[in-house]
Amino acid sequence: MIIISDEKIKQFESFLDEHDFFYIIGHREPDGDAIFSCLGLAEILKSKGLEYQLLSAGPFKRNEIKPKAWLFSNEMKFLSEPERKRATLIMLDCSEYSRLGDIDGDFKNLDTFIIDHHKTAESTENSIIDPTSPACCCLVQQIYEKLVGKLSSKAAEFFFFGMATDTGYFRFLDTGSAEVFRQTARLIEAGVNPRKVYDIITGGKAYSTRKLLGIMLDRAERRYNNKLVITYETMEDTKK
Repeated sequence: MIIISDEKIKQFESFLDEHDFFYIIGHREPDGDAIFSCLGLAEILKSKGLEYQLLSAGPFKRNEIKPKAWLFSNEMKFLSEPERKRATLIMLDCSEYSRLGDIDGDFKNLDTFIIDHHKTAESTENSIIDPTSPACCCLVQQIYEKLVGKLSSKAAEFFFFGMATDTGYFRFLDTGSAEVFRQTARLIEAGVNPRKVYDIITGGKAYSTRKLLGIMLDRAERRYNNKLVITYETMEDTKK
């Protein structure tokens, strides 16, 4: 993972200073990293006294993000034309408008800043993109620590959730991940309970969902020398 340069941090800070209102959004069908990146960024804006709205097309299916659904809207707050000129869109964990999903409102003509860690993301003048970062939350944490300072327990928990979900609770990390663990250590020092987070992510699943998983595993077929596994779920399965 690359450390975000001071130049990029200053560029982002200048971008914040140039605007009065911020629409914050991640990709549709959000995972923990998309949602908690947005929440972590909101903590940065709050520290600066800036106005924002959290947007998401949903749905909020995963255990760790369901309790946060009420904080997000799929309808953009109405702004007058002069207000829109001072407003901006910050996209996290994705870089394509097509991945934002169905949002009631118009993103056209809004200045946009992208923070992403996917290889498909194309760098622009207003962007912080690092494909070597295991999670978007890793990038937002760096921005938080540079612009806000010491991590609050609330922000630390947001970043840990995002990092844990996108790394398979750190199972997907490879060599060269020392900086990720250094960042994670600071989250623990700020008060995060790793065991509690793990229980929230992995627990609380209804017994019926385990039976459904069994049905899907029974239907699974392997292809391409066992490199691909295919299964499916019908609408009737979902209703049942």
